[in-house]
Amino acid sequence: MMMRKHLVAAVIAIAASAPVSAQSLSRAELLDGCSLMANLAEHIMGARQRRAPLTKALEVASRISAEQGIPWEPLKDLTLHAYERPVGNSELERQQAIGDFADYAMLDCMNTLN
Repeated sequence: MMMRKHLVAAVIAIAASAPVSAQSLSRAELLDGCSLMANLAEHIMGARQRRAPLTKALEVASRISAEQGIPWEPLKDLTLHAYERPVGNSELERQQAIGDFADYAMLDCMNTLN
């Protein structure tokens, strides 16, 4: 539930240039924000499936947060959530884990904002 709250805050911050509520954003803005979170989730889980150390993944997330202006908390939460999931035993399992995690982030974001 904490990840969901941070995800909503991130989507609002990403999609809008000024502080606004989720209700005042257009569907396109919300979709863009959720799509960005799904894309970040895909990259984070890709690092997880390549067995990148968690410390390195958090460093990259911190850098992305600073450079792109994306709130740190949702990126940190997304990264930690990815690292709670297992690494696939085969390339197919790893690719499925990456796709599933991106879909999870998109679905969670869209459900939270609807």
